[in-house]
Amino acid sequence: MSTDRPAYNKLKNEFLIETRNHKRAAWKCFAGDLNENPWGKAFSWAKQGNSCNSMPSSLSDADGSQTTNCRETADLVFSTFVPPDPHGKIPESHGLIQHKDELSPDIIKNAIWKMRTNSAPGSDGITAGILRKAWMPLRDIITNLFQNCLQNGTFPECWKAARLIIIPKPGKENLGEVKSYRPISLLPVLGKALESVIISELSRETRLDSYSEQHGFTMGRSTISAIENVYSWVDASSARHIFGVFLDITGAFDNVQWSPLLRQLDHLGASVGTQRIVSSYLKNRSAEFVLEGRRYSRTLERGCPQGSQLGPTLWKVAMTPIFELIKES
Repeated sequence: MSTDRPAYNKLKNEFLIETRNHKRAAWKCFAGDLNENPWGKAFSWAKQGNSCNSMPSSLSDADGSQTTNCRETADLVFSTFVPPDPHGKIPESHGLIQHKDELSPDIIKNAIWKMRTNSAPGSDGITAGILRKAWMPLRDIITNLFQNCLQNGTFPECWKAARLIIIPKPGKENLGEVKSYRPISLLPVLGKALESVIISELSRETRLDSYSEQHGFTMGRSTISAIENVYSWVDASSARHIFGVFLDITGAFDNVQWSPLLRQLDHLGASVGTQRIVSSYLKNRSAEFVLEGRRYSRTLERGCPQGSQLGPTLWKVAMTPIFELIKES
């Protein structure tokens, strides 16, 4: 078998040049990130050392098709975890917002102190630890800001941008499939604190926590209490055989539609102000995904952001019609 050595050497050199160019571009992106986010990748690397990203740049879809470049991989990630909604128009809440009681700084402080100090920050680089250190000089400013947000029914736009992180699901061996991962939204800490305040308003205004069938994300209940209820129900039955049916909803959090969710808030008795700030919270949200040093973004049209404080509560709101059907049957 004959070989064309000159042609081989030419292709080899072109490949090496292309590799060096990409390495140089990746380093410039890595170092240049310091100008925009001093607490970003360069800071983490200097503090903890380099860590290997287990996510490949090429993934396969449910139909078996394989992505061939980073853009296709990013599009697949977005279509899976940030799915579009052709009917995703958010209904407007009409009516006057009643005067809100003066917000206590302790409520905001408790919301900040609940968050772990070592949790990854949002795009602004501010952590819960930083806010704890700066709480006293910033207390009145943050309290007045949150009070205005509640009174006007608006959620600041700068707190709606999420950094989308994809992490492997436990026990998944084939990391080449997009369904082997789950999304986490890294959001600004101040926005998450405001989300906690909104949750308090929802709990006070509605009967959201009164559904005994809801065990997840409810104070005093968990998967353990759900299993105990099943055992109690089985033990109380005189039937010879008991059959159970379990439903696993794929991408449940990612596919919740906003329009019926907001209508259900009204049905549960949430005030106009709370409905409006939740609507503002959902509107114009975006997710940014970084792959191989390149940034990709997508506007959210549905779903409860995983990694947020308010997301689980919105999921509970979306599930309440099922519990009402159970009570009627």
